[in-house]
Amino acid sequence: MHEYKPHTRRLELVHNYVRLLFAKELPIDLLYHGPDHTLHPTLGVAAIADLLARKEKVSETIRDLAIVTAYFHDTGYIERRDKNEPIGARIAEKILPTFGYIPREIEVVKPGILVTDIHDPNVQPRNELERIIRDADVDNLGREDFFEKSELLRKEYGITDLKKWYEGSIKFIEAHQFYTESAKKLRNAQKQKNLEELKRRYEELRNA
Repeated sequence: MHEYKPHTRRLELVHNYVRLLFAKELPIDLLYHGPDHTLHPTLGVAAIADLLARKEKVSETIRDLAIVTAYFHDTGYIERRDKNEPIGARIAEKILPTFGYIPREIEVVKPGILVTDIHDPNVQPRNELERIIRDADVDNLGREDFFEKSELLRKEYGITDLKKWYEGSIKFIEAHQFYTESAKKLRNAQKQKNLEELKRRYEELRNA
């Protein structure tokens, strides 16, 4: 399993900053969007962004900036839950210069954070970095831990109607697509299995 550790001094500084920020300011009732969603060494968004960047054979610059984007993509949760992406972009813009990032790099990271707003159909990835971060953020859709993560998200949202949750999840996955060829190869088969199991569970509840 691919494990990621910050591989440059700048990324080490970013990692430590976000880890401390989450520890101090992230609401503890974020069961899904907690620190592990971003920072887990193998399943976190930063680790998956690195994995996809390597498999997509992007430049080292894009790889590094994709990882930076992953680290900051949910930092806006320290202030609000919905439409938190602009806050994350603002935090990144403020702090990244202190770690040696220049304006040209930051102007790549900010729209990458914004593109993780998966609930806005008008927000679509436009370049390789944005495709990587968009796929990394919902990597669990095509993993075997999908139902475990889905349950955490349901509880985080406070949705008690399981049938309604399954119905919404089915619609979401049926409309979803991975954007990088690597994510398609890695995750599409399991995503289809997860979708079929969702439908089975939904029908079981509907017919109960």
